[in-house]
Amino acid sequence: MATIGLDSLYYANITEDENGIETYGTPKVLAKAITTELSVELIEAILYADDGASEVVKEFKSGALTLGIDDIGALVAQDLTRL
Repeated sequence: MATIGLDSLYYANITEDENGIETYGTPKVLAKAITTELSVELIEAILYADDGASEVVKEFKSGALTLGIDDIGALVAQDLTRL
């Protein structure tokens, strides 16, 4: 039986040079995962032709990921809130 779970959350610091090239740091453990919720907002456009919908286009507008975790600790909190 197939199952879907939530396990092993990681994060990595990103740096950007003067040319806009991003470099990712070494992944670090974020915390133990408890829950997650994803909400996505789409933009939809419908083209009508011959008295009906001829084409429907849906594009990504924005999204939010909410994580429920056990404890991130001081060092991880510092990494995530650094400007």
